[in-house]
Amino acid sequence: ALEKHHLVCVYSQAEARWDAHRERRFLEQVRQARHRGLLAFLSPLEPRNDALVSALAAEGMRVVHLEYCRPESPAENYRLCDYRQAGRIAAVEFMMAGYREIAFIRSTDAPYEVLLEEGFAAALREHGTGFDPERHRIDARLKPHCSPNGSERLREQMRSRTGELAVFCPNDLALGDVVNLAREEGRRIPDELGALVFQFGLRPYREDVDSLVYDRRKDYREALSSVLSPDWSRQQHLQPVTIVRRGSVRGR
Repeated sequence: ALEKHHLVCVYSQAEARWDAHRERRFLEQVRQARHRGLLAFLSPLEPRNDALVSALAAEGMRVVHLEYCRPESPAENYRLCDYRQAGRIAAVEFMMAGYREIAFIRSTDAPYEVLLEEGFAAALREHGTGFDPERHRIDARLKPHCSPNGSERLREQMRSRTGELAVFCPNDLALGDVVNLAREEGRRIPDELGALVFQFGLRPYREDVDSLVYDRRKDYREALSSVLSPDWSRQQHLQPVTIVRRGSVRGR
């Protein structure tokens, strides 16, 4: 943006702990300042601010969503990863590799994980024996009745599945637990345990684990270019992922 002679005002969801109220105060400042555009990565927590963002767009601000704040597609312009398709690819990879049991690791209720699991489940319904959450999900989400440590909850459920298994990890934290536990228990990768991880960005989480890669930086650049372009037009793009094989899912 600076190279194109534009200033940038940045709000960090990480520093604000995804607080929707703090996010709203920032968006109101954006509204008052009448900024040219907004690249939006909204908090999925209640009370969501997507209605306010829609109002900004109606007032003429160029809005491009870079991430989901709910599983439904935004009403405004967006450049988003096709998470459902990524989930389908993961399930099909496991089925084609012939694993007896496959599972999706659910670690949060973030919209991207919901969409990944929807695609994963759809592939099992279309090409497998159907999707059964008890069988095809490893639930590591933190709930009041669960272990206070999501990592330990994941490891407990992994230990309960002693047979041949392939798991799709939505992030690097889940992946680390899966790989470490496999080593502790002497499970051979990829024969006894297959592993595939969803990865943001081109730098691999691990050099020895297969990845579904979404180049988010590329979408950031293209979204910025569209906001600064003299020819502003409607854009609703779902971007595909790229599969990178490194040997953690057995060959077909």
